Amino acid sequence: MKKWIGVVMIGLLIGACAKEEGGGGGGGGLTDQQKQEIANEKIELSLDVAEGMTEMAFGAIELATILEVFSQGAPLKAQQASQCPQFDFSLEGDCKSQAGCDVEVVLDWGDGCVDEGILRKGKITISGHITSTSLNATAEFENFEEEGIKITSGKLSLDLQKTAEGWDAEIEAEKIKGVNYSADFTLAISSDVRGTEEDDSDDLITINGNGKFSSDEGSFSITFNNVTQDNQECDEHPISGSVEIEIDSEEAEGTIKFTFHEVCDGKIDVEADLKIDGSSVKVNTTVTIEE
Repeated sequence: MKKWIGVVMIGLLIGACAKEEGGGGGGGGLTDQQKQEIANEKIELSLDVAEGMTEMAFGAIELATILEVFSQGAPLKAQQASQCPQFDFSLEGDCKSQAGCDVEVVLDWGDGCVDEGILRKGKITISGHITSTSLNATAEFENFEEEGIKITSGKLSLDLQKTAEGWDAEIEAEKIKGVNYSADFTLAISSDVRGTEEDDSDDLITINGNGKFSSDEGSFSITFNNVTQDNQECDEHPISGSVEIEIDSEEAEGTIKFTFHEVCDGKIDVEADLKIDGSSVKVNTTVTIEE
């Protein structure tokens, strides 16, 4: 699944696309334009947070595939000295049987090494149980860093079950912490591979769930409601569903809702009702998703 929530073109939000209620400057002295700018910033930040949550969820699925790779057999120990990251692993049982197998992989980039052209640091320990129809795994982070994204500690858990259509997965983030943020969430992701397991160009993917993200910018409570991407119809972003966000920060508090269009036009509807500097600032518009 491609990255589907991009940065909203904030220029479309400035000016006529929003209205303020509460009369004039009001509140603590901010101008109407300053309040509008704050509203725009919070809308953009909310999209970024929602994107980060989904990317972390799909990242958990990608990490779990590492277990499947190692479950196929032991990598050559002679190659380990030249590997980035350094790794250690254990395997017990038959992963293709009904009883399944237990796998643990420790990936260690140390103080930093280039892996597939990307500089990474820190350590991830992945462990799980694999059967012919399921995969249960956890990934624990220790001062991990990739392209400026830092996860100092925390755990991602994955419960993936194969179905007649594809697979159902539940991803839980527990006490994920970075330098100045924390995240906890649970997302349910289902995939209909439409009979082509190795080809994701026709997959139908649906996301539901909720979570909370906190940082220096405030607290964001996020709910995903049947956010659905049909790669046959539109492989850039979802074409149905919505994301609802409650924001609480020093500058603004209130609700923001993003609703995806049911056509592949690259646009979403934005509804926001925020209280800023004692005034109600409302946004009701359609904006373009920037890829």
